[in-house]
Amino acid sequence: MAFDAVCEPGAYVCHWSGHLMRIGPEAIGPGRFVIIVIVACRSLMVTKISDDPTIGLNAARVRAANHDLYVRF
Repeated sequence: MAFDAVCEPGAYVCHWSGHLMRIGPEAIGPGRFVIIVIVACRSLMVTKISDDPTIGLNAARVRAANHDLYVRF
């Protein structure tokens, strides 16, 4: 999904960098919005790998590998 379409808490892998992005429930909800804005010349895509934003790094790496995602975390 596109980064600007993220509307649920969870752990996401950024396609453009391989970084893990954690979005907690306090960041998204009624009357709230993600306060990170990234501007780029192309669409920035992410893949949600867990509903739990506090997933451990090793578990996150395994889930990312299961989706054939490039990781740098």
